[in-house]
Amino acid sequence: VPVKSLTWNIGFGHPQSKTYKGKEQDWVNAKYEENFCPNQLPTSLDLLPQLARSLTDLELIQHFSKNKNIWLSPTAFWYFFNRYHTLSLKVATLRLFSQRLPKVLQRWRNKLPI
Repeated sequence: VPVKSLTWNIGFGHPQSKTYKGKEQDWVNAKYEENFCPNQLPTSLDLLPQLARSLTDLELIQHFSKNKNIWLSPTAFWYFFNRYHTLSLKVATLRLFSQRLPKVLQRWRNKLPI
């Protein structure tokens, strides 16, 4: 979680942010400081180790499975299916593709990109 920001946040409800019409409520800008400006850069721009490492193949399939709005196109399915060499990963990819196949067909029928 970043603790320093290089942007100037004028806050929700501030007249210049145009997010509130009429008289501002007391709670809207309780932490707004008009003259705040960051005075230092972060010490390092390196990613945290958790963000820098790549997902394992199984973690990637699990991530796709948790997000219901993600589907695999036939081309993506074929890519992952050929990429994975273990039977369990191939089965997991096939299961994911079959679960999301109705979404792919619906998009295809509506002439949306797949």
